[in-house]
Amino acid sequence: MINDRKQTHGILCVVSWGVLFPLDQIFARYLKTFKSVDPAWFYLHISCQMLGYVIGVAGWATGLVLGNKSKGIVHTNHRNIGITLFTFCTLQVLDQ
Repeated sequence: MINDRKQTHGILCVVSWGVLFPLDQIFARYLKTFKSVDPAWFYLHISCQMLGYVIGVAGWATGLVLGNKSKGIVHTNHRNIGITLFTFCTLQVLDQ
């Protein structure tokens, strides 16, 4: 059961942080220079950002559940990085 949640946490976070958020930055940085895709780049950017955030919340919640169920096992650096990333990401989304 714990291993399934670890895999779920990993997959959700990789899709969110490793695929969707970098992709939304690529759309915002490079596609907006082309006038032919003027409104489309923005919608792609926002869609990836919002979907990445929702998937990231699910990954973060899964990580919290794992942390609570893993008594005696402490991943301090991993936990602190996750909390920091989630905080900054939430501030970014709220700024939109």
